[in-house]
Amino acid sequence: ATAEVELQAPALKLQGVPARKIKGTAQYAAGVLKYRLAGEAFGGSFEVDGQYPPAGKKGAAPEKKEPPKKDNGLDLGRIKLRGMQLSRLWDVVGLKNALGPLDADVSGDFPLTTDDAGRLVGTGRLRAERLRWAGRDIAANGQTVLRLTSSEMIFDEATFFVGEGVVRAKATINRTDINRSTGEVTLSNVPARRLFFLVPEMGGRFDLNVDGRLTTTIGRDWRGSGVLTAVRGKAYGVPVSDIRLPIDWTVVPDSGRTQVRIRDLTATAAGGPVTGSAEVNLFGDAPPKFSGDVQFRNVNLSQAFREAGQIVGNLPLSGKLNFGSDHFRGPNDLTARLDARLGESQALSLPLFRALVPYITPGLGSNQTIREGEAKATLNGGVWRIERLTLTGNSLDLFADGTVTTAGGLQLAVTAASRSTPGQVIIQRIVPLSVLTATPSQTIAQSVLADALGIIGTYVVHLEVTGTINSPVIRIETLRTLTEDAIRFFLLRWALRR
Repeated sequence: ATAEVELQAPALKLQGVPARKIKGTAQYAAGVLKYRLAGEAFGGSFEVDGQYPPAGKKGAAPEKKEPPKKDNGLDLGRIKLRGMQLSRLWDVVGLKNALGPLDADVSGDFPLTTDDAGRLVGTGRLRAERLRWAGRDIAANGQTVLRLTSSEMIFDEATFFVGEGVVRAKATINRTDINRSTGEVTLSNVPARRLFFLVPEMGGRFDLNVDGRLTTTIGRDWRGSGVLTAVRGKAYGVPVSDIRLPIDWTVVPDSGRTQVRIRDLTATAAGGPVTGSAEVNLFGDAPPKFSGDVQFRNVNLSQAFREAGQIVGNLPLSGKLNFGSDHFRGPNDLTARLDARLGESQALSLPLFRALVPYITPGLGSNQTIREGEAKATLNGGVWRIERLTLTGNSLDLFADGTVTTAGGLQLAVTAASRSTPGQVIIQRIVPLSVLTATPSQTIAQSVLADALGIIGTYVVHLEVTGTINSPVIRIETLRTLTEDAIRFFLLRWALRR
C-alpha cells in the first residue's frame, strides 16, 4: 500500500519548542513512512527530514534483548536550523534570567534522535553569527559542537573570534538539575574593550589584548573565578605591561544581581609598579555601582605624553587613586580622590606650566629641575577640585588650587615665588616654626595670617588661570587672600631654606 499526505498547522510544540507556520509532507510505501517538516521557531526556520522505521530497521524480526541504553534511542532523521535567535532558546533550557541578553543568529544541523523518555539525544554542530550582549556586538562569528545525552547538554569545542583574538569555551548543562552545571572559558589575544560589554562606557579606555582562563558554576547562582593577563598595552592612555588580574564573581540571575571582584591586580605602568583592587556590582533595574583603588610608585607620566605626541621631561609620580560610583551612567558619575607626590622632575615642561614660566620664573626655561611636588584632588561631576598642587625647586616655590574639568577647562589660582625671599628671622617673628610644622588641624590665628599675607604679597606673583589646558588664559592679579594651607606652604619653605 502507498499513501501521500500534506500537513499544515499555524502553531504547535515540537519537543517542547514552540513552532509556527508548519508545513509538511508524508509518504507511506512498502511499510516505511518518510516525512518532511518545515516551519519557524526562535525567530528562524527549521527543516526536519526522516523516516519510520529508521533506516536499517525495516523487516527486522522481533527478538528478545536487553533494554536499550538510555542514549541509544529512536533515530527519526535530522533537523536543520537556520537563523534562529539564541536569546529565545534560554527560556526553554532554564537560563533566561542569567543569559537573556546574550544573543546570536544560530544555524546548524542535529540528529532527530530520542531516548527512552522521548528526550532529544545525539551530536550536532551549531554556527553563530553576530554574538552580542544587549544588542552590543561581542564576536563576529563562532561555532560549537552540541552533544545531548539523557542527562546533559554539552556545548563542546565552542570557538568564537573576537576582534583579532579567540575565545574557546565549554559548558555542561545538567538536564535534570541545572545547579550542577559548569562552564569554562579560555581567552587568547582578546581585545579588552570587548570584555567590557556589561559596562561599555569604560571599554574604550583600555587598549590591550587579554589572555586568561575562567571557570564557573551555572545554575540559580553562578560562582566563578580566573586570572586574566596582558603583556602590554595602554590604560587611560598610559603604557602598561605585565598585567595580572585575578578575578572572581557571583551572579544571581533571578534577582538580576552580579558582583565582580578584582583581587590583587599587579602591573607595570609607565615604568613603575602598580597594584590595585576593585569591586563592581550590577543590578537588573539600576545603574552599576563600583569602587576600587590603585597604588603606584615612580610611574613616569612623561611616557603617556610621549604616546600622545608631546615631549615633556621626567615626571615620576607615586601615590594612590581611589575611585567609584554609586550609580554609574557615564563618566560624570565617577568620583575619585588622588593623593600623589612628584619626584625630581621637569614638571615645567608640561604644556600648562610651560605657559606660566614667563610669569613665575622669567629668564629661566621650562627645563629647570623641580625637586619635588605634591597633588591632592577630588573628582565629582566631571570636575577635578584641586585642593593642593605644589612644586618646589632651587629657584621656585609654587602653590595652586581651583578646578579642572575632565574636558580640560581651567579655573585655577596660582601663586609662585622665585629667588627673592624674606629672611628667616622675619618669618619666625610672625609665626614660630613649631606652628608651621604642626598638623593642619592646628589653625593659625587670623591676625597672624593677615600679617603673613602682607609679607608674602611682597615676594610672590599671583595668577588667575582660565581657558583650557591646551590654551590657558593667564592674568596677573593683586594678591588679596590665600588659603591657610598656601600660607603655611610658603612660610615653611622660606623658613627652612638655607
